Amino acid sequence: MNKDIIFNNQSINIELASGCCKGRCRFCTDCGKNFRVFSLAEIKENIDSINAESFVSQAVFSCEDSIAFPTNFIIEVMNYVKEKKPHIKEFSICAKTQAILMKPAEELMLLRENGLSKIYHKIISGDQSVLDENLADENLDEQIEAAEAVKKAGIELSQIIYTGLAKKHMNTHVLSAILTAKHLNAMQPDEVISAAYGTNPLDSLEEIQAVTESLNLENGYFSSGEFRFKFPEQKNYFSAFLFETMHGSGVYINQFQGVSND
Repeated sequence: MNKDIIFNNQSINIELASGCCKGRCRFCTDCGKNFRVFSLAEIKENIDSINAESFVSQAVFSCEDSIAFPTNFIIEVMNYVKEKKPHIKEFSICAKTQAILMKPAEELMLLRENGLSKIYHKIISGDQSVLDENLADENLDEQIEAAEAVKKAGIELSQIIYTGLAKKHMNTHVLSAILTAKHLNAMQPDEVISAAYGTNPLDSLEEIQAVTESLNLENGYFSSGEFRFKFPEQKNYFSAFLFETMHGSGVYINQFQGVSND
Protein backbone atom coordinates (compact mmCIF):
# COMPACT_ATOMS: atom_id res chain seq x y z
CA MET A 1 0.00 0.00 0.00
CA ASN A 2 2.74 2.49 0.92
CA LYS A 3 4.38 2.55 -2.49
CA ASP A 4 1.05 3.52 -4.08
CA ILE A 5 1.08 6.65 -1.91
CA ILE A 6 4.70 7.78 -1.85
CA PHE A 7 6.42 6.28 -4.89
CA ASN A 8 7.30 8.61 -7.80
CA ASN A 9 9.53 8.65 -10.87
CA GLN A 10 12.35 10.33 -8.94
CA SER A 11 12.82 7.47 -6.49
CA ILE A 12 13.47 3.76 -6.51
CA ASN A 13 11.57 1.28 -4.37
CA ILE A 14 13.40 -1.02 -1.96
CA GLU A 15 11.43 -3.72 -0.17
CA LEU A 16 12.85 -5.51 2.87
CA ALA A 17 9.77 -7.69 3.29
CA SER A 18 6.40 -8.46 1.71
CA GLY A 19 2.93 -8.88 3.12
CA CYS A 20 1.77 -7.76 6.56
CA CYS A 21 3.19 -8.78 9.93
CA LYS A 22 -0.03 -7.92 11.79
CA GLY A 23 -2.91 -8.70 9.45
CA ARG A 24 -5.43 -6.76 11.55
CA CYS A 25 -5.98 -3.30 10.13
CA ARG A 26 -9.31 -3.24 8.31
CA PHE A 27 -8.21 -0.64 5.76
CA CYS A 28 -4.93 -2.26 4.68
CA THR A 29 -4.71 -3.94 1.28
CA ASP A 30 -1.82 -6.08 2.57
CA CYS A 31 -3.98 -7.56 5.34
CA GLY A 32 -4.16 -11.33 5.01
CA LYS A 33 -1.05 -11.61 2.85
CA ASN A 34 1.68 -13.83 4.23
CA PHE A 35 4.51 -11.88 5.80
CA ARG A 36 8.00 -12.72 4.56
CA VAL A 37 11.31 -11.03 5.30
CA PHE A 38 13.69 -11.01 2.35
CA SER A 39 17.25 -12.21 2.84
CA LEU A 40 20.10 -9.76 2.29
CA ALA A 41 21.04 -11.69 -0.83
CA GLU A 42 17.50 -11.28 -2.22
CA ILE A 43 17.48 -7.57 -1.42
CA LYS A 44 20.83 -7.05 -3.16
CA GLU A 45 19.62 -9.02 -6.17
CA ASN A 46 16.54 -6.81 -6.39
CA ILE A 47 18.69 -3.67 -6.14
CA ASP A 48 20.96 -4.97 -8.91
CA SER A 49 17.91 -5.48 -11.15
CA ILE A 50 16.69 -1.88 -10.79
CA ASN A 51 17.43 0.21 -13.85
CA ALA A 52 17.46 3.66 -12.25
CA GLU A 53 17.84 6.70 -14.48
CA SER A 54 20.61 9.14 -13.64
CA PHE A 55 18.11 11.81 -12.49
CA VAL A 56 16.76 9.48 -9.78
CA SER A 57 18.34 10.61 -6.53
CA GLN A 58 16.23 8.94 -3.84
CA ALA A 59 15.46 5.46 -2.60
CA VAL A 60 12.40 4.56 -0.54
CA PHE A 61 12.12 1.64 1.87
CA SER A 62 8.42 1.21 1.19
CA CYS A 63 7.35 -1.93 3.03
CA GLU A 64 4.98 -1.39 5.91
CA ASP A 65 7.36 -0.93 8.84
CA SER A 66 10.86 -0.90 7.40
CA ILE A 67 12.32 1.07 10.28
CA ALA A 68 11.66 -1.89 12.59
CA PHE A 69 14.57 -3.73 10.96
CA PRO A 70 17.92 -3.65 12.80
CA THR A 71 19.69 -0.34 12.24
CA ASN A 72 22.93 -1.96 11.04
CA PHE A 73 20.96 -4.00 8.51
CA ILE A 74 19.26 -0.89 7.11
CA ILE A 75 22.61 0.89 6.87
CA GLU A 76 24.16 -2.09 5.10
CA VAL A 77 21.39 -1.98 2.49
CA MET A 78 21.79 1.79 2.09
CA ASN A 79 25.53 1.42 1.60
CA TYR A 80 24.96 -1.25 -1.05
CA VAL A 81 22.54 1.04 -2.89
CA LYS A 82 25.08 3.88 -2.79
CA GLU A 83 27.77 1.54 -4.10
CA LYS A 84 25.66 0.18 -6.98
CA LYS A 85 23.66 3.33 -7.73
CA PRO A 86 26.02 6.22 -6.85
CA HIS A 87 23.52 8.85 -8.01
CA ILE A 88 21.22 7.83 -5.13
CA LYS A 89 21.99 10.36 -2.38
CA GLU A 90 18.96 10.28 -0.08
CA PHE A 91 16.81 7.61 1.55
CA SER A 92 13.29 7.58 2.95
CA ILE A 93 11.70 4.92 5.09
CA CYS A 94 8.18 3.90 6.17
CA ALA A 95 7.43 3.57 9.85
CA LYS A 96 4.68 2.94 12.34
CA THR A 97 4.58 4.57 15.73
CA GLN A 98 5.73 1.67 17.89
CA ALA A 99 8.74 0.95 15.70
CA ILE A 100 9.87 4.57 15.90
CA LEU A 101 9.55 4.56 19.68
CA MET A 102 11.56 1.33 19.91
CA LYS A 103 14.45 2.83 17.95
CA PRO A 104 16.95 4.54 20.30
CA ALA A 105 17.63 8.21 19.62
CA GLU A 106 21.27 7.52 18.79
CA GLU A 107 20.23 4.96 16.15
CA LEU A 108 17.82 7.41 14.52
CA MET A 109 20.69 9.91 14.32
CA LEU A 110 23.00 7.22 12.96
CA LEU A 111 20.49 6.47 10.21
CA ARG A 112 20.34 10.19 9.39
CA GLU A 113 24.15 10.39 9.24
CA ASN A 114 24.15 7.51 6.74
CA GLY A 115 21.67 9.15 4.40
CA LEU A 116 18.18 8.73 5.85
CA SER A 117 16.50 12.05 5.14
CA LYS A 118 12.78 11.33 5.62
CA ILE A 119 10.45 9.08 7.62
CA TYR A 120 6.94 8.36 6.34
CA HIS A 121 4.95 8.03 9.55
CA LYS A 122 1.52 6.46 8.97
CA ILE A 123 -0.70 8.02 11.65
CA ILE A 124 -3.94 7.21 9.75
CA SER A 125 -6.22 9.50 11.78
CA GLY A 126 -6.24 11.96 14.65
CA ASP A 127 -9.48 10.47 15.95
CA GLN A 128 -8.77 7.69 18.44
CA SER A 129 -12.19 6.11 17.87
CA VAL A 130 -11.38 5.71 14.14
CA LEU A 131 -8.06 4.07 14.97
CA ASP A 132 -9.75 1.68 17.41
CA GLU A 133 -12.62 0.81 15.05
CA ASN A 134 -10.15 -0.09 12.31
CA LEU A 135 -7.88 -2.14 14.62
CA ALA A 136 -4.92 0.07 13.79
CA ASP A 137 -3.02 -0.49 17.06
CA GLU A 138 -2.17 3.22 17.20
CA ASN A 139 -2.32 5.69 20.08
CA LEU A 140 -2.46 9.46 19.66
CA ASP A 141 -0.15 10.32 22.55
CA GLU A 142 2.42 7.80 21.32
CA GLN A 143 2.20 9.27 17.81
CA ILE A 144 3.11 12.69 19.21
CA GLU A 145 6.04 11.15 21.09
CA ALA A 146 7.24 9.38 17.93
CA ALA A 147 6.97 12.58 15.87
CA GLU A 148 9.08 14.43 18.42
CA ALA A 149 11.74 11.69 18.27
CA VAL A 150 11.97 11.91 14.47
CA LYS A 151 12.27 15.70 14.47
CA LYS A 152 14.79 15.67 17.31
CA ALA A 153 16.97 13.33 15.22
CA GLY A 154 16.94 15.92 12.41
CA ILE A 155 14.95 13.70 10.03
CA GLU A 156 12.17 15.12 7.86
CA LEU A 157 8.74 13.98 9.05
CA SER A 158 6.04 13.13 6.51
CA GLN A 159 2.76 11.91 8.04
CA ILE A 160 0.14 9.89 6.18
CA ILE A 161 -3.58 10.21 6.93
CA TYR A 162 -6.57 8.43 5.37
CA THR A 163 -9.95 9.73 4.31
CA GLY A 164 -12.91 7.35 4.15
CA LEU A 165 -12.38 5.54 7.46
CA ALA A 166 -14.76 7.55 9.65
CA LYS A 167 -18.52 6.94 9.59
CA LYS A 168 -20.63 9.47 7.70
CA HIS A 169 -23.55 9.42 10.16
CA MET A 170 -24.31 12.96 11.43
CA ASN A 171 -21.19 14.31 9.70
CA THR A 172 -18.93 12.21 11.92
CA HIS A 173 -16.41 12.03 9.09
CA VAL A 174 -16.05 15.83 9.09
CA LEU A 175 -15.67 16.00 12.87
CA SER A 176 -13.07 13.24 12.66
CA ALA A 177 -11.18 15.22 10.01
CA ILE A 178 -11.10 18.28 12.28
CA LEU A 179 -9.69 16.14 15.10
CA THR A 180 -7.04 14.90 12.67
CA ALA A 181 -6.06 18.47 11.80
CA LYS A 182 -5.71 19.40 15.47
CA HIS A 183 -3.56 16.31 16.03
CA LEU A 184 -1.34 17.27 13.09
CA ASN A 185 -1.06 20.81 14.44
CA ALA A 186 0.35 19.40 17.67
CA MET A 187 3.06 17.47 15.77
CA GLN A 188 3.89 20.01 13.04
CA PRO A 189 5.12 17.55 10.37
CA ASP A 190 7.10 18.75 7.38
CA GLU A 191 4.47 17.21 5.11
CA VAL A 192 0.98 15.74 5.38
CA ILE A 193 -0.04 13.17 2.77
CA SER A 194 -3.75 12.43 2.39
CA ALA A 195 -4.74 9.08 0.91
CA ALA A 196 -8.26 7.83 0.16
CA TYR A 197 -9.73 4.57 1.36
CA GLY A 198 -12.75 3.06 -0.39
CA THR A 199 -14.64 6.32 -0.72
CA ASN A 200 -16.01 8.25 -3.66
CA PRO A 201 -14.06 11.40 -4.61
CA LEU A 202 -16.59 13.93 -3.29
CA ASP A 203 -16.72 12.28 0.15
CA SER A 204 -12.95 12.30 0.24
CA LEU A 205 -12.81 16.00 -0.67
CA GLU A 206 -15.23 16.85 2.16
CA GLU A 207 -12.74 15.36 4.60
CA ILE A 208 -9.76 17.03 2.93
CA GLN A 209 -11.57 20.36 3.14
CA ALA A 210 -12.29 19.85 6.86
CA VAL A 211 -8.68 18.86 7.55
CA THR A 212 -7.07 21.71 5.65
CA GLU A 213 -9.40 24.41 7.01
CA SER A 214 -8.25 23.54 10.54
CA LEU A 215 -4.66 22.69 9.59
CA ASN A 216 -2.13 25.23 10.83
CA LEU A 217 1.30 24.11 9.70
CA GLU A 218 4.02 26.63 10.51
CA ASN A 219 6.19 25.43 7.63
CA GLY A 220 5.09 22.38 5.68
CA TYR A 221 3.25 20.86 2.74
CA PHE A 222 -0.13 19.22 2.24
CA SER A 223 -0.24 16.60 -0.51
CA SER A 224 -3.16 14.70 -1.99
CA GLY A 225 -2.96 12.68 -5.16
CA GLU A 226 -1.23 14.78 -7.80
CA PHE A 227 -1.39 18.02 -5.82
CA ARG A 228 1.03 19.54 -3.30
CA PHE A 229 0.57 22.89 -1.60
CA LYS A 230 2.85 24.89 0.73
CA PHE A 231 1.34 25.81 4.09
CA PRO A 232 0.67 28.43 5.28
CA GLU A 233 1.62 30.41 2.14
CA GLN A 234 -0.74 28.60 -0.24
CA LYS A 235 -3.49 27.64 2.22
CA ASN A 236 -6.02 30.21 0.96
CA TYR A 237 -5.24 29.35 -2.66
CA PHE A 238 -5.70 25.66 -1.87
CA SER A 239 -9.06 26.34 -0.19
CA ALA A 240 -10.30 28.22 -3.26
CA PHE A 241 -8.98 25.53 -5.59
CA LEU A 242 -10.66 22.83 -3.51
CA PHE A 243 -13.98 24.72 -3.45
CA GLU A 244 -13.90 25.09 -7.24
CA THR A 245 -13.13 21.40 -7.63
CA MET A 246 -16.04 20.41 -5.38
CA HIS A 247 -18.64 22.93 -6.56
CA GLY A 248 -17.44 24.01 -9.97
CA SER A 249 -16.37 21.96 -12.96
CA GLY A 250 -14.94 19.13 -10.85
CA VAL A 251 -12.33 18.55 -13.54
CA TYR A 252 -9.59 17.74 -11.01
CA ILE A 253 -11.67 15.62 -8.65
CA ASN A 254 -10.08 12.24 -9.43
CA GLN A 255 -6.57 13.67 -9.26
CA PHE A 256 -7.01 14.26 -5.53
CA GLN A 257 -7.14 10.52 -4.84
CA GLY A 258 -3.96 9.24 -3.19
CA VAL A 259 -4.81 5.54 -3.10
CA SER A 260 -7.94 3.46 -2.86
CA ASN A 261 -8.70 -0.17 -2.27
CA ASP A 262 -11.58 -0.17 -4.75
